Amino acid sequence: MHEKPQPMLPSPGGPRLTRPPSGRPGPLCPRMFSRSLLRRRRFYGLLAFFGLALYYFRVLASPRPVPGYESYFNQELENAADAASKEEKVDMSILKRGRIQEARADEAFSSLLLYAHLAYASDRAYVFDPLEPAPLGKYQMWWSQTKVVPLTAIMDMGKNWDAKDSKLKPVSSLGWHQICPRLKRTVFKISPQDLSQANYNPKTLMDTWARELKNSNAHCVEVVGELFTDRVLGYPLIQPLFDTISTSPILKHYTFSYKVYDVASTIVPKSSIVDGAPTVNNTVVLQAHLPPQPLNSRTSDDPCGDLASLGAPFRTFAHLRGLPTVFELPGAPSYYAQRCNPTVSELVGRLGALRTAFPSSSSSGSSKLKHVYVIDGPMGLTPVEWSHRKRWFEELRFELTKQGWNSVRWARAGAKAEAVAIDMEVAASAEAFIGNGFSDFSSNVVLLRTVKGKSKGTIRFV
Repeated sequence: MHEKPQPMLPSPGGPRLTRPPSGRPGPLCPRMFSRSLLRRRRFYGLLAFFGLALYYFRVLASPRPVPGYESYFNQELENAADAASKEEKVDMSILKRGRIQEARADEAFSSLLLYAHLAYASDRAYVFDPLEPAPLGKYQMWWSQTKVVPLTAIMDMGKNWDAKDSKLKPVSSLGWHQICPRLKRTVFKISPQDLSQANYNPKTLMDTWARELKNSNAHCVEVVGELFTDRVLGYPLIQPLFDTISTSPILKHYTFSYKVYDVASTIVPKSSIVDGAPTVNNTVVLQAHLPPQPLNSRTSDDPCGDLASLGAPFRTFAHLRGLPTVFELPGAPSYYAQRCNPTVSELVGRLGALRTAFPSSSSSGSSKLKHVYVIDGPMGLTPVEWSHRKRWFEELRFELTKQGWNSVRWARAGAKAEAVAIDMEVAASAEAFIGNGFSDFSSNVVLLRTVKGKSKGTIRFV
């Protein structure tokens, strides 16, 4: 038997190690041009191209910001810098709420009034956040672009403060770090025990925390945690909190911007030279559906069923005593379904009952209410849900026209934060309002209509 000869290893410095490959002169190695390596490079090149295509598709498909937003943000930064320079000259105390995403302008408006009054009652300036929507639609993924809207584009944030109250003028959170560096901040944490000790009474919580923050010597205070939870805002005796907020100077200083008022007055004007045209005196505003909930707060795709399982009352000021539509607790799931997601025939019946109960016009003897303005916009709806909503509106308009309503219009622009604010102002100014009592929108409208001096008898809930 012959042994297989062992391969001889090249000696160090030998020609097999130092000589370039035969037939391929130069310093380049043939492995750099091997088929497997070229395939890998081609794959990574295509992958990079595909990634760039996705990026540019997202940019082109994303909604363009409304021109002028940059000026609002710049103005907020200038005001914050001005407040930071004045802090040493005036005894300016600051209250900052922990960062919370609000999906809609009506949610932001509702919490803004509560926390802004808390800051006012504790002699502090309130720090407000921009409107940064949480994901709403089912197909909005983490890479989807969020549209951050400056709150000053929708509201006049304390522009009408008197000179003596200049230290309480609110400032934007964009300049929070300038006014209150991290080392100067004092954090107050709200625990579940704080809520239970007050028996979830919103007026007690407001007074207790206003007193505690006022007695604190800290100039920069940040409140972490939610003080006005759903359980607190569902407290049966909500009237004391309503009396406090409705008479607070906050409502005189935190108002909608002139653009919101201007657009609202064109939708439902105070008067018209055309006889029988829609005006604030002959229009009822209808808000029938619950707005879509953010993905991070949904327990299921059935918000009405969730409300029934929780035994929830109408939202905040929508369950005030004295409002014609009373929601009796506890309610059966079918009762929640009727009030939370009414059918077209149920809406037609409730609009007809309101028209019958309303005072008649002095000239014709018929009801003053002749026009319907529907404000269930498409914000947060998927394309399929949006098409269903359009069919729903066409059916509603057909049935209401048969019942003798002169016109039925639809605020289809409700996908924008500014449009939600416009809808709130329209609903607050119209002759009558029928809303969904489980929404922040309806709660805000109850408050705004009361401040405008309108009777509670002009409000109904579906």
